[in-house]
Amino acid sequence: MGRRTPSPGLVALVVAVLAVLAGACVAADDGATTGASTTAAAGAGATGPASTAAPEGDAPAPPGDLPEGRDVVVTSITDGDTFRAGEERVRLTGIDTPEVSGPVECFGPEASDALAGMIPPGTEVRLVLDVEPEDRYDRTLAYVYRLADGAFVNLALARDGFADALSIAPNVAHADDVAAAVAEARADRRGLWSACPDAEGGDAPPASTTAPPDAGPSPTDDGTGGTGCDPSYPDVCIPPPPPDLDCGDVGERDFTVLAPDPHRFDGGGDGVGCEG
Repeated sequence: MGRRTPSPGLVALVVAVLAVLAGACVAADDGATTGASTTAAAGAGATGPASTAAPEGDAPAPPGDLPEGRDVVVTSITDGDTFRAGEERVRLTGIDTPEVSGPVECFGPEASDALAGMIPPGTEVRLVLDVEPEDRYDRTLAYVYRLADGAFVNLALARDGFADALSIAPNVAHADDVAAAVAEARADRRGLWSACPDAEGGDAPPASTTAPPDAGPSPTDDGTGGTGCDPSYPDVCIPPPPPDLDCGDVGERDFTVLAPDPHRFDGGGDGVGCEG
């Protein structure tokens, strides 16, 4: 038998079907590729901002936002309200912490540890002065700010219950803020206001920085009889407060102390100040 030749119409139909199928495959591949590319691009777009955005609130306050002052590096902590920056002694203005020099007062070590925790040696701080740059003992009087985050150290110690307010004119720029912080700490029984017997009930600080009314000086008398020496310390010449002094601020040791002992040198109550 002779071989039958396919008709031209059948051949054309087969070619058309194959062309349609090939086009469909190409379109499907392009769509998949485009979708994958779009998804990858979207993913890259979502990842980009997340990898570069800093968590809110992590950025420290730049020094430019702090009050103008002088920047120093802490070298040692003396007590809760005094530290050294090289040879310079710095007394935190507007607060008073329990003593650790000579007689150790209730919560004195804790206050010192608190200051050491806030500004350990090596910390950069800014010293901001009030009206008087120094006290009579050549200590720099300063409001202290930690440069790393702008923390106001004086106020933080008062707020956390490590310090009482000590307002001495004319250095009173932050007196109201410190007084409010101390009132808050006392109300919440923070720190020394719950740990020290003299502070129970929140009616009195653990160690008063003011002499009793019957022993206080008159408006025209500084209480020294014109000598400049407080009569509570007859063996030596130590001026009356303000400012409040620690044993580390005077060179004398084992001297006689009489009531009312405004500087609280006689922590043992035996009539001898700054023993040792």
